[in-house]
Amino acid sequence: HTTEARGVEGSTPSIPISMKNVKIREVKKKSLLVSKCADLVREYSWGKDYPVNPMKELKKANYVIAAFYEKTLVGCASVSRGISPDKLNNEKLWIGHAVVLPKFRDRGIFTLLYEKQIVYGRKNKEDLYSCTDNPIVKRFLLKNGWTFLRNTKDELGGKCKVFVLSENIYKSKTAISNIKDGR
Repeated sequence: HTTEARGVEGSTPSIPISMKNVKIREVKKKSLLVSKCADLVREYSWGKDYPVNPMKELKKANYVIAAFYEKTLVGCASVSRGISPDKLNNEKLWIGHAVVLPKFRDRGIFTLLYEKQIVYGRKNKEDLYSCTDNPIVKRFLLKNGWTFLRNTKDELGGKCKVFVLSENIYKSKTAISNIKDGR
């Protein structure tokens, strides 16, 4: 499965919001929020016909986070092992399931989720992997220090590209310029 651009800034129109009212928090695997995050992924990212069940993957994820605007769930993301579409580097950490509701896009919420994913990888001192077929996400990753690793196919047989963010990048520069430890 691929990381979608449906939450990447620049992809769709959005509504004005105050970012000070956006909070990112970790989601416990047994929380009902996991189900709501899976619904967001299915509805606004992968689609209902995608052969992978986002609920099963999120329950196995190492780290799940949700974005809230005031009290409304507006996005989610995860970091997991075992989600490589071609099973190569499957034991490594992969960022995935990043999605933001359409009317909350273009406000920086995707970037906040992404930063938390990077901090998680950084704390674990591991490389991070991502697979996408979306040109917006590809540009976003390359702009933020990721390196193209290989071409592969997703679970539907579509072409996608695998990228890696080396743990060594953390020592020489940040994956996003405003990342701070523990943020």
